[in-house]
Amino acid sequence: MLRDYNQLHRRLQKVRSLKSCAAIEHDLECAELRLELRRAALPHPDYPDQLPITSRLEDIREALLHHQVVVVAGETGSGKTTQLPKLCLDLGWGASGIIGHTQPRRIAARSVAERIADELDSPLGGLVGYSVRFTDTVSEDTSIKVMTDGILLAEIHHDRLLRAYDTIIIDEAHERSLNIDFLLGYLKQILPQRPDLHVIITSATIETERFAEHFAVEGEPAPIIEVSGRTYPVEIRYRPGEDDDDPLDVFVDAITELYTESSLEGGDILAFFPGEQEIREAEEALRQQRFPALDIVPLFGRLSAAEQHRVFEPHDIQRVVLATNVAETSLTVPGIRYVVDTGTARISRYSHRTKIQRLPIEEISQASARQRSGRCGRLSDGIALRLYSEENFEARPAYTEPEILRTNLAAVILRMADLGFGSVEDFPFLDPPELSSIRDGVQVLRELGALRDDMALTATGRTMARIPTDPRLARILVEAQRRDVLGDVLLIVAGLSLQDIRERPTEQQQEADQLHARFRNPQSDFLSYLQLWDYLREQQHELSRSAFRKLCRREFLHWMRYREWLDLVQQLSEICRDLKWSWVPHQEKGGVQEDDIHRALLAGLLSHIGSRIGETRDYQGTRGKRFAIFPSSGVARKNSFVMAYEIVETSRVWARTVATVEPEWVEKAAGASLSRRYSEPHWSHSRGEVQAYETTSLWGVPLVVDRLVSYRKIDPDLARHLFLLHGLVQGDWDRQYPFTAVNDATIQRLQDYEEKARQRGSVADEEALATLFAKVVPEQIMSQVQFDQWWRQASAADRASLEFSEEDIRAATSAGEDSSLYPDELSGFPLKYAFKPGSAEDGISVVIPLAQLPAVSPAPFTWLVPGMREELILALLRGLPKEYRRMFIPLPETAQAMAGTIVENYSRDFRQAFQEALHQVRGVAVPLSVIAAAELPQHLCIRFVAVDERGRTIDTARNVQELQGRQQGTSAQAISSTFRTVEKGPFSAWTEEIGDILPQISQGDVTAYPALLRKKDGWHVHAYPSATSAQVAQHKALIALLLAELPHARRQLFNGIPQVQRMALRSYPGGEESLREDCHLCAVRDIVVQAGAPTRTLDGYSSLRQSAAEKVPPRERAIALLVAQAVEARLQVLANLPDGEGIVQDVREQVEWLTSPGFVTAHGAVRVKHIPRYLQAAQERLGKAVLYDGEWEDPWSASVEAFYRVEDALWEKCGAPAPEDSLAVKKVRWLYEEFKVSTFAQQLGTVEKVSEKKLMQEIAVLPVQVSL
Repeated sequence: MLRDYNQLHRRLQKVRSLKSCAAIEHDLECAELRLELRRAALPHPDYPDQLPITSRLEDIREALLHHQVVVVAGETGSGKTTQLPKLCLDLGWGASGIIGHTQPRRIAARSVAERIADELDSPLGGLVGYSVRFTDTVSEDTSIKVMTDGILLAEIHHDRLLRAYDTIIIDEAHERSLNIDFLLGYLKQILPQRPDLHVIITSATIETERFAEHFAVEGEPAPIIEVSGRTYPVEIRYRPGEDDDDPLDVFVDAITELYTESSLEGGDILAFFPGEQEIREAEEALRQQRFPALDIVPLFGRLSAAEQHRVFEPHDIQRVVLATNVAETSLTVPGIRYVVDTGTARISRYSHRTKIQRLPIEEISQASARQRSGRCGRLSDGIALRLYSEENFEARPAYTEPEILRTNLAAVILRMADLGFGSVEDFPFLDPPELSSIRDGVQVLRELGALRDDMALTATGRTMARIPTDPRLARILVEAQRRDVLGDVLLIVAGLSLQDIRERPTEQQQEADQLHARFRNPQSDFLSYLQLWDYLREQQHELSRSAFRKLCRREFLHWMRYREWLDLVQQLSEICRDLKWSWVPHQEKGGVQEDDIHRALLAGLLSHIGSRIGETRDYQGTRGKRFAIFPSSGVARKNSFVMAYEIVETSRVWARTVATVEPEWVEKAAGASLSRRYSEPHWSHSRGEVQAYETTSLWGVPLVVDRLVSYRKIDPDLARHLFLLHGLVQGDWDRQYPFTAVNDATIQRLQDYEEKARQRGSVADEEALATLFAKVVPEQIMSQVQFDQWWRQASAADRASLEFSEEDIRAATSAGEDSSLYPDELSGFPLKYAFKPGSAEDGISVVIPLAQLPAVSPAPFTWLVPGMREELILALLRGLPKEYRRMFIPLPETAQAMAGTIVENYSRDFRQAFQEALHQVRGVAVPLSVIAAAELPQHLCIRFVAVDERGRTIDTARNVQELQGRQQGTSAQAISSTFRTVEKGPFSAWTEEIGDILPQISQGDVTAYPALLRKKDGWHVHAYPSATSAQVAQHKALIALLLAELPHARRQLFNGIPQVQRMALRSYPGGEESLREDCHLCAVRDIVVQAGAPTRTLDGYSSLRQSAAEKVPPRERAIALLVAQAVEARLQVLANLPDGEGIVQDVREQVEWLTSPGFVTAHGAVRVKHIPRYLQAAQERLGKAVLYDGEWEDPWSASVEAFYRVEDALWEKCGAPAPEDSLAVKKVRWLYEEFKVSTFAQQLGTVEKVSEKKLMQEIAVLPVQVSL
């Protein structure tokens, strides 16, 4: 035999003596004798004539004799499975080696072996044996070995070239399972080394050419022998139904059609459905139809054995078998003459993204559809109804996608790595798997700790490869052995590998659930297996065999599956013994180590964990999965963390066989796969070390959130730095050391000197002090505990080195700073400096008594102090919008250049100086409004502090005008309180009692300026905070006094003017009366203004009153005539003003400003006489205007363009005209009116020369109209 040849060949290569040669010669003679005996024992089988393959045996024989590989294609029922092994015996094969015959399923391997043994009239285990997982009936006399394809794969581990076989038959190759594809690839690799090995590939008539080409030799494909399978024709009918038809109605119609047709011919009906739910719905629909003499039989995997066996029992009435695709190839249902194909099935498909093995309902392939229809042509002519259209059939894929392309490759990769087959990418698969599938398989193995980064197996992986189970289960067993819970876990793993022992018959589900509830564990479905095992073992020992089987049936427990469980536990135990493992059996233990059991299970199920999402019943799984616990689970739905044996998607994503776990277990099991994130490293006073918040997760599942951990090993450099800073420099810990007090005292002395000398940076900061400590304290010390240990052992010199001198602590600084850069006062008010970032006191504070607050001008304080000027300039540059800022890069250089050009002038706002310097240095004109909008850091805005007479702070603000507004009443009270003896009143007029009014009075640091003030009860002498405000008040008082005392010729004022002007006066808002009052007020005011500075003496007032009595009447009449002309011009412009926008609106606003009520007094007679000319220029402008899209616009010219530039600049600086405009602003506005005349009606002339340049210069020097 080949086995003997291999052994003898190895021995001959190692022979060293004649004695050894004699022994080998003896063994050789024995081997030759065995071979002759085996050849002599080979039978000459007969072949049933009724099988289609019999007619092709000679063709097959001829092909086998001349080719190493032959492909035999035949439909189900052709006889290829049972007759090909017999043909190999007929050719003399099976003597020197075994004829290996693989089947995709264990039940098929057993039944095929039994059938062949029966046909050869040989007991099972003799000439014919079978080998499936944990069961082997092969003996020394066996020539035909029927086995699952997995068994043959396992043998490669110890027989690399499969020398135990002279023939290998790969049956049902069209199913393209993982094992089949692996065998096909491996056989292709070894055939050149085994020229004596014969290979037969059998398949339904599906992709046979691909098999032939796979085994091609020098471009010549392997021969294909086709064998007819169907003996009777099958009629295919398509019954797709309409789009809005209920699928169940379409199915019932199909059954009705076949039931009617079969009433004469007889025969059963086989209907295919994708799953149990669909079968139950169809069963209910059929029962509602009440077909006479029609038995409805469901067939699917979850049925009990008795219910499944019912399909094969003899019966007298017609049947409808409602089946999943289990009846497509695996089982042959007898008596079928009719088939109904719904065209769908649940197809196992692995998701590379979610790592979920899904079971979606999909349309079957054309090949599967033909397999289904072929089930009805074995007895007689058959009929197959497809509940979809022929066009739909033609559009479907020809073949079912191979399993290797839709599953996880972890087990195959593990086996290949163990056998040393090289990379998966290089292996000659019939359909090479996608790289994503390979990556997933590798990922699983690395998750399990079986594979290193270089694709070599770890010690754990080598052990796992010797355990013929799913890699996850193998990893669980390895961990269970390490944790000394193997006895318990063996039972659980064996149970997980089988179909559930607990049955739930459809008609008795509630009763079954009640009986099974006693095995439930609220924390773990896995432990339920142990409870179930204990119960069954106890009952088995107490009851007879028959009684025990009855108990199982009565309590809905599958007795045969229990037996299989026992066998599997035994087989797994044998495997573990082969690995030299020892353990205490479950039944001999005093108790169950639940935590260790679950931690062993967790080692294989790491990617099947989940954390509960809020208060829902859903769990966040790894890599983005979201699942719920399957309803049949006994585990409560409110546990924070769970793990599951499997996660499957059907109607939704379910976790089955679940247990609660602790996140700490997951952290330890995850190893390098665990993701750790650290946040907020900080010094802990209580712990005396640096700590941080740790958050851990595994593939997207959060495990621990914000757990405080030591930061020393995570980031030693930062931990060391923070230890030096907080512990040694700041002394932020429980124990105080002598050097701390010494160093604090030295630092305080230096800081006191720094405040007095106004020197910044002369004391080392905390970072510099930390550096000093770092030079002395050993670098491995990062906590108080470590430092305390070092301190106790340190020498006196080492301890003393931690007490720093003034020279150590004093930072290296320049020779000194100019005190003028940081003055003690500004505008006569004291300054206080504070370096407190984030504090309200940060920066410079100016202290102002309330009584002096109204007189404070904001302009000087916008300049800050010289020492901060360049920083202020840089901050303003940085605050500019991007479109301006980018023109001044690099900003520090620009700021330095500007600082050298600015000349101090505290009478104006600093931003004006900034604007001029910017233009001078860079040649760019930035509008003041843009500069004013730039935000400054808090410390670059002076803090104004208002204090009362006792020095107590009353209010603070960074804007003095805001402070003045808030404290206006309080300031007035403060001034009045200060000058209580000076203020007097009320008086009916300026009499001897009032007397002369002093220009100013002082009391302490406060100066006030008296002036007359009219209140409701009469005239008062009032103290004002500034000379300007007092002068304005006195001016208003003189006008008011004169208005009250001088006569007013109201009615005769407008006598004698033209009728047109009279009409204009009457149409004016407020009428003639308002204009008379305005003219009178203007005349009085002009006389007061002509008199010069407001008089403060009683004699001066008497002279003014006498002069006014003579001058006011003629002045008033002259003003009235000018007003009449202005009002007439106003009426003409408004009458001719067209509809529309654009410049029409500009003219309307111009008329409003020039002639609005009160305009006579507001503008003065000198300006009123020019109003007709201004309005005539406006009319000229309108006459030249052009209408564009509903808006009137000025026709373009260079002068018009210059006008708009001036207008933009004026509006940007001053905004809309207002009565309260300053004299400087009013001057510019009258120049602006003259510029309009020059632009639009040059022929009218101007009172002074005006140009764009002149106006721009005047506008530039105007004060900034923004709050600072």
